[in-house]
Amino acid sequence: MEGNNDEIIKKIEKIEENNDEIIKKIEDLHKSTTAGIDTIKLIIAENELKQTLLDYSEKKLCTEINNLKSELNKTFASVVGSEVKKSVDSINLEVKNVSKTINTVIESKERETNMIVFRLKEGDADKTSIEKIVKHMTKGTCDQKNIVKIYRLGKKSDIITRPILIKFDDGKNKELVLRNSHRLKSIGDDLTGIGLSHDLTSEQRTELKQLVSSAKKQESEDKEGKCYVYLQENNKFGPGNKKYNTNKKMVRIGLLNVRSINNKVVDVYGMIYDGLDILVLCETWHGTEGNISVRLAMPPGFTFVDFVRPHDPGYGGLVIYFRSDLKYKKINLPLFSKFEALAIRLKIGIDQFCLIALYRPGSEQTTSLFFEELISMLEFIKMSEAHVVLMGDFNIYVKKRDSPFTLRLHEILDMFQLVNHVNQQTHVSGGTLDLVICSQDFPILNTKIDPCSVYSDHSYVGVRVALNQVRPK
Repeated sequence: MEGNNDEIIKKIEKIEENNDEIIKKIEDLHKSTTAGIDTIKLIIAENELKQTLLDYSEKKLCTEINNLKSELNKTFASVVGSEVKKSVDSINLEVKNVSKTINTVIESKERETNMIVFRLKEGDADKTSIEKIVKHMTKGTCDQKNIVKIYRLGKKSDIITRPILIKFDDGKNKELVLRNSHRLKSIGDDLTGIGLSHDLTSEQRTELKQLVSSAKKQESEDKEGKCYVYLQENNKFGPGNKKYNTNKKMVRIGLLNVRSINNKVVDVYGMIYDGLDILVLCETWHGTEGNISVRLAMPPGFTFVDFVRPHDPGYGGLVIYFRSDLKYKKINLPLFSKFEALAIRLKIGIDQFCLIALYRPGSEQTTSLFFEELISMLEFIKMSEAHVVLMGDFNIYVKKRDSPFTLRLHEILDMFQLVNHVNQQTHVSGGTLDLVICSQDFPILNTKIDPCSVYSDHSYVGVRVALNQVRPK
């Protein structure tokens, strides 16, 4: 029994030893497993962190992509919209221009058979007078059967003589009348002083003025005097009747707002002595007729006429100097309330014209009365004068083309077939105040404007005129 017990004890001890080894192995395996699990947890934790970072980056990238898409959409829409707008605006402008051109052509076509008669005294016998004019001008070729319409333009006024529009049945009949406009002089005393013109659109009037200016510039640049332009005969708006032959006399006329002649005697004397034939001065402030300063400023061989402001002789005032060998007659003008005026009729060679000096004080407000008086004066002058030269300081800023005063002045010039030849600054403040206004066919070759502040705060304006010494053949 004891032997068996010992054997059993040994087996138990061996089993315990084996158990210890198993337990140790289990413990080692447990430690190894735990370490592996910890490593796996760490890897999982790292992966979760990376996943979180990836998710964040993905969201951020999506946000940035969406923002970029939004910006691109806005930019594309803006660019496309802008280009479309430009294209639409361009098309609209082109349509407007085409429409304007079509309207202009239609208007020009409608006016081709029209003629305007100026300064025909208003009354009940307009139709009879027009028929008499047409019949006389065409030697009976045209009469009342060739006239479609006769009517006055504009509202009736006690101040303005409204022009008459005549519509002929054919443009050739109108051209025949205008081509024989020289016969107006023999039409009779009851119809003297009238003027005839094509019925031009505003664009045609502008182009005509440009053509006349261009022709005069070409003539002024002709140093040898061989180029004499037919200002009326060769323009595309219709035939004229006056030729300027090569036997010309060049006349130099000057204009200056002197702002007191009393302290500029030497300057005025020098201007005239340097070759002027005529000089118009405004704001002479000479106080009395024949003032000593006015006489001292006049070189030998010249004479003058003057105007002294009645209510304030120390200011305002006008003087016209001219060569004493020129034939002249002073024209008695009424006294105007809104401007000062002085007029003489001059004859040089065979040409005769009325020279008017005008000064409108800049300190006074521009009113409708000024324009009414200007119209009244021009109507008075044009009744007896074929050509008018109106020079002076108007104190109207004609470069401001949208000004109602500028527009009104241009309306009056068009009404009397006059044109302004000064389009540059003539005053230190920047305005074009001093004007040289002439009949459309008056042969001014060029206009020269000196800088301001040489003699006063105004520019000296000089013009050169080609007048006939002998009658054109």
